[in-house]
Amino acid sequence: MNLDVNSLPSVEEQRRILREKQILASEYFRILHIGRYAFGKTDIVSRMKQALENLGHTVFDFNTDDFREVIYNPDRHTGGFGPVEIKLELLKPVLRQFEPQIIICNAGGYTFSEEDSQWLKDQGYILVGVTLSDPDVFPSTKNFAHRFDYHATNAIEALEMYKNEGINNTIHFPFAIDRSFIEAEAIERNDWKADVICLGNATNRPDRNETMNYLAKHFNVKVYGTGWEIPDSFPVGGEDFYSAARAGKFHINFPGTRAGYTNLKIGVFESIANGGILCTEIFDEMKLFFDYETEVIGYKNAEDLKAKLDYYINNPIEAEMLRRKSFYKLVNKHMWETRWEDLLTKIKLDINKEKTMLPAHRYEKIKDLIGTKEKSAKVIIQGYYGALNTGDDLILEAISTNIKKEHPNTLIMVAGFNRASITLNQGFYSLPRTDVFKMDKYIKEADLLIYGGGGLLNDYTFNNAAGVPDFFDSFTHGITGMGIIPTMANIYDIPRMYFALGIGPLVNPEARQFAKFMVNQMSIVTVRDQYSKDLLDSIEGINKEVIQTSDATYMLDDPGDKLAQEYFNERNIASNEKVIAVTLRDWKSNPSDFEEKMAKYLDFIIQHGDYSILFLPYQFGKGKSDDNKIHQKVSELMENKDRTFTYHHEGDYQEFLSIVKSSDVVISMRLHGSILANLFGVPSIGFNYDDKVLAHYQNLNMEKYLLNLDFNVKHASDIFMDLEENKVKMVNNIKEYVLREKYKSAKTYEYAIDLLKKGVQREKKIYRHYPREESLRNINAKAMVTEIANLRLENQNLKSDINVLGNAIKSMDVYDLDKVNLSRATFDCQDDQLTNKIVSKLSDDKIAIRLSDLDSPKKGDYSSAKLNLSLNPGTEYTINVSVHSPYYKPKNKGRIKYEIRLEGKTRYKEDIAKDGNEKLLSFNIKPKSKDVTLEFRLEAIKKCESWSWGSVSRTEFSNVSIARTSKYSKKGLRRTFK
Repeated sequence: MNLDVNSLPSVEEQRRILREKQILASEYFRILHIGRYAFGKTDIVSRMKQALENLGHTVFDFNTDDFREVIYNPDRHTGGFGPVEIKLELLKPVLRQFEPQIIICNAGGYTFSEEDSQWLKDQGYILVGVTLSDPDVFPSTKNFAHRFDYHATNAIEALEMYKNEGINNTIHFPFAIDRSFIEAEAIERNDWKADVICLGNATNRPDRNETMNYLAKHFNVKVYGTGWEIPDSFPVGGEDFYSAARAGKFHINFPGTRAGYTNLKIGVFESIANGGILCTEIFDEMKLFFDYETEVIGYKNAEDLKAKLDYYINNPIEAEMLRRKSFYKLVNKHMWETRWEDLLTKIKLDINKEKTMLPAHRYEKIKDLIGTKEKSAKVIIQGYYGALNTGDDLILEAISTNIKKEHPNTLIMVAGFNRASITLNQGFYSLPRTDVFKMDKYIKEADLLIYGGGGLLNDYTFNNAAGVPDFFDSFTHGITGMGIIPTMANIYDIPRMYFALGIGPLVNPEARQFAKFMVNQMSIVTVRDQYSKDLLDSIEGINKEVIQTSDATYMLDDPGDKLAQEYFNERNIASNEKVIAVTLRDWKSNPSDFEEKMAKYLDFIIQHGDYSILFLPYQFGKGKSDDNKIHQKVSELMENKDRTFTYHHEGDYQEFLSIVKSSDVVISMRLHGSILANLFGVPSIGFNYDDKVLAHYQNLNMEKYLLNLDFNVKHASDIFMDLEENKVKMVNNIKEYVLREKYKSAKTYEYAIDLLKKGVQREKKIYRHYPREESLRNINAKAMVTEIANLRLENQNLKSDINVLGNAIKSMDVYDLDKVNLSRATFDCQDDQLTNKIVSKLSDDKIAIRLSDLDSPKKGDYSSAKLNLSLNPGTEYTINVSVHSPYYKPKNKGRIKYEIRLEGKTRYKEDIAKDGNEKLLSFNIKPKSKDVTLEFRLEAIKKCESWSWGSVSRTEFSNVSIARTSKYSKKGLRRTFK
């Protein structure tokens, strides 16, 4: 491609053009993406997931950092090694709710067990595994790659390695970058500008330090990461990563891996995406992606690199041509969007036509892989979800089910309260509702925001908090906290609606004003009853039409009787036995004798009509959020407690609904206890604890079946007998009422679908990442934590220095000072045959040792260096030694320690991960015998997971000296050190 510098736009202009470009898949799939984003938004796995979304696929983003309980990793594999298994049982709710076509386990050694993989295949799911650390992790990945239908590897040289192991399902899937990464904005940091930079770590990578140290003598060089010897280096992530990358002109790439391989790395694409001119060692794989000398700079050694940097710095037009050409190639050939489209096309072609990579029976099970041309829709549903409240959870089920009936290719995203419950119990994509910086992206990309249903507009919390100011202070609950997301959606012009809300109480004048502010932001406002409509209509200044529909749960599907009968049979409840479902709650206004009265009431019902009582909890959390607490109290007070049963809720809502439908009568303190009973034609008795319950029974013309909390047992018993006598008439009335409510409820869904269609048809751009995507409050808090940690470390070092000074002061009367020759040390470890591997440096004044097992040391593995000191018994000495264990990662404490021993006793020990600074230590000793052993020792505290522990355990002991601090007992006696 012979282009001059003016024939291609600048990188900045190319980036602008890309922002306006639409890149979509040829057809869309439903994909469950499982991965972990260790480095946040700039993490490679995160970027790959983002590219799938950019293409328009419907992607359920299952980030294991949010749900660590799904991980089974007994061998503590890290660094891409595996297997790290996903617990299928915890994922089944997601499969049921989302119904993916393809499941992708992306990097991290992630897979399913043999048994679970087979179960998933038997259900027709297509399993795809992605390995991003080949060939280094090949020794472990080869053992589980067969569990996937298709396995993708980053390294071209690994393809042959898998084939040699009889694994024929592997496809080359080289690194790339996604368009969102390329398009991202960056804060310009003039103080970070440099001619030459390197973004990466240099811990135990002496070749990297050697090269960059050499370049630093000739150019303005900056390095970012850990382990660098160049002063003022530091790791960067998030917004700082972009700033650092764009502040460097020439980016140095080191293609060598820790395991000794040379391959293409993600840093190549990250550097070019940020406008850097890439400089990399010359190797064959790179030639498949970029041309040396016309798009990137290739070099043979540090001197060759220095010469080429000199040339291009002095010829800026030629350097700019490299920059523009490599960026052009990246955008047109090497984006993750292109990689995914190619991979999914290959998989589809193999399944639908070629059928060469899988066993024949798999093709029979999968049949065809067919995508859709229907655009993916994203719907955010916000409410009190995930709090283990059956009424709210069934509202969510109803909304989701009915929206997907009309628009199947929809991703339901839930902004609730307990993310684990929302995802692992109900199977919905849960959002970080209280983190507005993360929510910003989800809101911008949404096609519809649904606020509701349920009672979400009231002044309960408002009266007990700070009122309106809470809205501006990241308050998470109540009318103010729950109003933040709708307000952001309004700013971004996302279609939004109040979905069959229950309103009230709204007595506080300021709460009413805030309610007006919120209501007027909505595209459509629907409420579930006349009481709620009247209340909103009474607020002056509301300019939106308030439409009365009905509760969302009236559109739930019929659960049938089968699940209930199975449940009753397991508990020896006969099919002809009459069951009353009872739901109580520990309400703040319950009278002190409420439980006692309820016990007498239920005893009467059992004795009067030969019923069995099934306590049915609608709230199944902890403490007062567990209805079974009060159920147990009432049961214990009953004379006929042997006729009671308690349902233990595990989130199976189909079984729950089937039981409600199969009950003869429902007695409930929960609004949805009455609504659901009536939905299935079951008569109910309620408790008048809230206006919303009163409104429901008024609409039914059944107010007489509503008990006060301080009810009279005789009166309640009479009401029950009246219900029995008029049951047929009552059921007919209920059915007629439910038909009307279903019609009104269906209208709510029609409004939602109309808004969703408008949202999907809107022109949407790829999400724009801003330089800062985190609260300044959080950033300042993190900075303070870091400062405190540094102060603690400085304090620790200061204490050490004080000890050294103290010992020096004590030993002012030094009669002799000798330096110990460390080259005379003897070495050993747990395996005599490996002793020669534990010494990484040996000289007169320095010893460096490491553990012999480079990957996964076992508990008790050790490396030891011993010196024999010949001293005068009874004489006082001070032994001085410098120690440096550079590995510093506090979260990895508890694996490896180093010790200094004298005469077999440990005088000092430290975890290698705790402190990476050099220490000066002093020890006083008064030997009892002439020969004293000084030992420097490394030891594995426990079995370590597979990683480079042998390398990072390297610890240096240096400048060992001995000072005599008391006179010899015999004049002229000298010491020798062996």
